[in-house]
Parts: sequence; C-alpha cells; structure tokens
Amino acid sequence: GRQGGRLPAHHVQARVEHRAKSETDYPQASGTISNRWKGDFGEIGALLGVSYQKGNYHDEVTWNSPPVSVLGAASPVTGPLDLGHTLYQGKRERTAANWAFQWRPNRNLEMFAEGWSTRIDHDAQRQFFVAGQAWSPNTQYTLIPGTNQVATMTSVNANPFTLSSTQAPNDDSETHQGAIGARWKVNDDWTITTELARTNSKWKQDFPILDLLTSPPTVAGETYRNGGGYFTYPGYDMMNPANYRLHTFFDNWSAARGQSNDWRTDATWNP
Repeated sequence: GRQGGRLPAHHVQARVEHRAKSETDYPQASGTISNRWKGDFGEIGALLGVSYQKGNYHDEVTWNSPPVSVLGAASPVTGPLDLGHTLYQGKRERTAANWAFQWRPNRNLEMFAEGWSTRIDHDAQRQFFVAGQAWSPNTQYTLIPGTNQVATMTSVNANPFTLSSTQAPNDDSETHQGAIGARWKVNDDWTITTELARTNSKWKQDFPILDLLTSPPTVAGETYRNGGGYFTYPGYDMMNPANYRLHTFFDNWSAARGQSNDWRTDATWNP
C-alpha cells in the first residue's frame, strides 16, 4: 500500500517586552512542530513544542499597618503603628517543553504517549524597611478632615525600632510529567480506555536574610501619601552605615520533592 504524509506544520513566535521600571528587555520565544503520516501501519501523529522566557522586574511598594488607637486606649485618635517601604527586584527564567505521539493502527484502536517539562529559576532581592512604633505622648499630629484618623505626625521616637532588612530568595523548580494510554473500541457496545501517568517535581530555595537596626531620635511622616505611608527622620543621616547595627541573620534553606504514579482504566457500555 501507499505510505506518505503531509508537510510538517511549524509555528514560531518571538517578542521582546521592555520593562521601564527594571530598565531591561524581556525576551519570549516559543515554537511548535507537528506532522502526520498515513500508510499500511495506520496513522501516526507527532508534536513537539518548546518555549523560553526571561525577564527582570522592579517593584516599589509603600505601606502602613491597619489603624489602631495610637495615643492610649482612652484616646479616639487612630493611626498606623508601622510605616514601611519595600523595594523588590529580581530575575525570572522559565524553560518549558511538551511533546505528544499518537498511533492509530486501525479505526478501533488508538495509542498515545505525551509529556511536558518545566524549569523555573527565580532569583530576587528585597529591601524591606520598617519604621515602627514611633508614637509617644508628645507626638504632634493633624487629622484627616472629618475623621479621627491621623494625617501627619512628628514625634520623638519613644520606641526607636527602625529596621532595614535585606532578603534574597533564590528559587529553582522543575516538574516533569509523562503519560501513555490507549483507547480500544471492542465492538459497537463496549469501549475501553486506559492511561498511566508519572509525575516528578522538585524545588529548592536559598533564602538568606540580614536585618539591621538604627535608632533615629525623631520621626516625621504622613500616614497616607499616594496610597501609602511616607516618613522622614529630621536631622538624622539614614545613609551613614555607622548609624546601623547588626540585628539578626537568618540562613534559610528549603527543599521539597514529589512523585506520583497514576493509573486509570474505564470500560464504557453503550448499547
């Protein structure tokens, strides 16, 4: 008998995304190729796809804690105990592939094998800054008009807890899954399907954290500016390393693995 196939189907896509915050370009590319063959062996189909993404990001967040009574339980004045900033930047790289193979030797029987794999490498650094519990009995403040919520404040720092935390999580993860199966039409009434799948995944993280403390004598700020907290330290040089002291160091290491085998068989009766 005659054997032959059609021309392979190709699909390729690529683009570059510019991220203004991180001042980097973010490349993305993907492609697939597939084909079918038909002959005395029946029908065969195959597909392969790959994709790649890499990009840097840069996020800036300013925040404040929920309002509570800040001048004592008898006072109706409320405001956030803590104000802070977070500068988050990192790099994320993702590679993925998928494949599929099908064989139909006759109209009543079809077999297949398929799978996919993904690897993600995510390295980041977070600068976490907290100006905590700056309220004292001599705090000078203004209120948001029509409320008991503090708008601005200047205070001698009664509890000079100001934290600068450098956090650097590095994550690596991989997942692989493959499956084989078949569909058999036994007769006009019965059809049997079966599938066996195997999944493997692993993840690890290195997450060092270095915390520094400083003790500015005065805090001035606004509880809400552009949706978050804004604060300064009058007469205190926050850029002088000599004004900081080591607080804590966390050396975090984590890892996880997972595997599963799954088998399913169904018999369908449709008289």
